[in-house]
Amino acid sequence: MVIWDERVGILGFLLAHAVATTLFLVALFVPIWFGAVTEALTNTVLAQAVVLAALYQFPFGLFFSFIGGIIGLWLGSKLPTSGESIRH
Repeated sequence: MVIWDERVGILGFLLAHAVATTLFLVALFVPIWFGAVTEALTNTVLAQAVVLAALYQFPFGLFFSFIGGIIGLWLGSKLPTSGESIRH
């Protein structure tokens, strides 16, 4: 999918990371919600889940994803639009 507008690209970048973090935390909390783990393990998971999510995203995950988004926007701007033809 090519995004032509830079504002939409940056908003999509932020939204994608927010959704990914939310899904990661939900996946960690599913066993707790169903009562599949003990109380001690629940406390451990709750205490470390947000820290773990932050450590996996900062700084490298966000940085490289942001750089990839910028490169994708630049490459997308180089593609011909539907009215243009590709010159050989």
